Amino acid sequence: MAIEDDDILAHFKEQLVQSKHAPAIAAKSREDLIERAQENFGSLFTFIQSVDEATKAELGGGAVTLEFGDYNASASTLDAFITISPPDASYENLKIGVQFQGRRIQVHNSAFQKDSGSRVFGPEELGDVKVRLADAVVGWLKK
Repeated sequence: MAIEDDDILAHFKEQLVQSKHAPAIAAKSREDLIERAQENFGSLFTFIQSVDEATKAELGGGAVTLEFGDYNASASTLDAFITISPPDASYENLKIGVQFQGRRIQVHNSAFQKDSGSRVFGPEELGDVKVRLADAVVGWLKK
């Protein structure tokens, strides 16, 4: 059975899409990975700072912070945590795990699950990530 051109092109296009999300060159250090994350997702970092400032101003306390964690040099991944702290210290913090890899971000929280079931986002989907983050912050602070 001969393979049709359309099938070959569909496979080729799928491979192109996947390759643009893969890291081009393995990062050499944690600092390299942080720099790449800032290049690809810098507006998310700025948004987290704005959410933190708004939380403090509107509620008189609380915090929303991003902290970088471990990195895996061989996989070129960088772990991070978004921490949502309510203004009342008697309530627990919510930690949302995040993993950066090249031009992808995976968020380990059910509020970030897409209809497809995936929790992986590219830079072009940052608006969706920000909406989901704002909703998660409000949802957690209302508890």
